[in-house]
Amino acid sequence: MYYKIQAESHTDRYGVWKVLIEDPDDFVIITFVRPYRVQYGDVVGGRNILPELVEQGCIKLSGKVVPDTQTLLRVAEAFAYEDVQNGVNAGTGVNSYAIRLNFNSTGMLLYGDKAFKYSSSNTPDSDTNLDKFEVVRRKLTVNWTNTEFTANGVPQLPEIEISGFVGGQSVKLGGYAIGEPVMLTLDNGDTVNVTILHTDGDASMSEASYTLKAVIDNDNYTLEGESKLITVKPAPPVKGDDNKLPLWAIIAIAAGGAVLLIILIIVIIASSKRRTVIVAPDDTDGFNDNYVE
Repeated sequence: MYYKIQAESHTDRYGVWKVLIEDPDDFVIITFVRPYRVQYGDVVGGRNILPELVEQGCIKLSGKVVPDTQTLLRVAEAFAYEDVQNGVNAGTGVNSYAIRLNFNSTGMLLYGDKAFKYSSSNTPDSDTNLDKFEVVRRKLTVNWTNTEFTANGVPQLPEIEISGFVGGQSVKLGGYAIGEPVMLTLDNGDTVNVTILHTDGDASMSEASYTLKAVIDNDNYTLEGESKLITVKPAPPVKGDDNKLPLWAIIAIAAGGAVLLIILIIVIIASSKRRTVIVAPDDTDGFNDNYVE
């Protein structure tokens, strides 16, 4: 196809365009209809993900070269790439990446002269395989224990453990302080900082309930159960001295009781020595011959 370009005050330009007419039968057309997602840290580098793409309904096969998806599984494989040459791996961060298909050894024997295409359109940027491999944030769980206290006048903090790191690792936050980052070095080589913040309630964290929140500074992770209400119950009332008698009153009562006891003893003794005199009508000698003690 010949062309001519004309512009005012410029020399006319001539040239030839070559138009390539492609035979649809030369391509295996793969259309991605949904992304393939994997949690950060669970990416396995160099692993064929075509079976998962088919199982999860991520792709649609068209064209006449490969008749069905079962045949496709036997002759092809799929991999995700961070860039043109480097594949994804366990350390690949949260982002979206491209997926490309290749023929395996069997496919090369059967369809070695064919190629994969990711759109039925020839328009630029129509490829559907771009940004279809999504590495999403890894979900971590914040486990709060010992969250109920009785007020004692000093700050009281719960115990915290974070679970769900790569490989099932769990980490306890030992000796943390409110608002101060705690640096964690993980088994997979990551270094993250976790900070516990006071977000609501008693600022002293000693006299009444309050709320804490955990935050993490690494975009490859997200926290679940990050906020927790910490219950601080009022201390039981201390019995006061309001109902007690003063010391002088206690001494006076004791002394009075002692005096009463002495008087009672004297009365008993006196009563035991008293005599009752009985005088007979014909008794004239001045003596009582019969008496009763």
